[in-house]
This record gives sequence, C-alpha cells and structure tokens, in this order.
Amino acid sequence: MSAVGVSLISLGMAGSADAALVGRLAATPGGTDYQAYYDEDADLTWLADANAAGVMNWVNANNWAANLDIDGVTGWRLPTTMQPDA
Repeated sequence: MSAVGVSLISLGMAGSADAALVGRLAATPGGTDYQAYYDEDADLTWLADANAAGVMNWVNANNWAANLDIDGVTGWRLPTTMQPDA
C-alpha cells in the first residue's frame, strides 16, 4: 500500500473511531462489494480501495483525486492535516 493510501486510511480513522460508515456504490447490483463508504459523522465519503491507482507522489495523488469519477460521483480530494474534525 502506498504512503498516500496509508495516510488516507489513517486520517480517516484518527478523528472518527465511532463513526457510522455506510457502504455506497456497490460494484455489483445489490451486492456488498462497495466502492466507497460514507462517514455520517464527518459527512465524508471514503474510497474503499485507497490504493486504487497504485503508488504515486502527493502532487499526482491530488491530481488523480481531483479528476476521479466513480459512477458519476465527483469532487474527490485528499484529506489534509489542517482539516477540522466534524
């Protein structure tokens, strides 16, 4: 797993250990193989596979996230350390 992928997961877990996660965008109709998870407390959606595009540096990861489109869901971004807790 890339350093960016680990950062995505670590930042997601650090602030909301008791958050309710809701699966979104099932890969198969009616399935539980979700492509993303919605964090109700933080009002954020997390990509299920933090390493979906492979290893990349921070600049490339930001560009990749900004252009990500999963089943019409856009507006993705990487978390920042300055992001306030929800």
